[in-house]
Amino acid sequence: MERLILLLVLAFFSSTTLFAQTAPQEKATAALAEPAEWVTLKVTGITCAGCAGQIQKALAKKEGVLDHQIKYPGDLVKVKVETKKIRGENIRQTIIALGYKAETVEARR
Repeated sequence: MERLILLLVLAFFSSTTLFAQTAPQEKATAALAEPAEWVTLKVTGITCAGCAGQIQKALAKKEGVLDHQIKYPGDLVKVKVETKKIRGENIRQTIIALGYKAETVEARR
């Protein structure tokens, strides 16, 4: 009987681990299927890590943003977007709404 209980517990934990790992992989695969591009912006006004954090939080909330990198110092923001959901200009406007100046430097697939 103890053996049966042990096997059931092990089977339960194995199945929950399997499902927990499958969900992010499915999301990543779906994201790769969508047309995406990297948008690079030169942002003026980032004076500290807190400023970079503020931009990071705003970008993380945007639907269609797949990845983002903020280089401070350096004042560059690189954002990978799903082109069907959001455009580079929307990202630029999001950063401007936070009080920074932003210029698109490059957009590439």
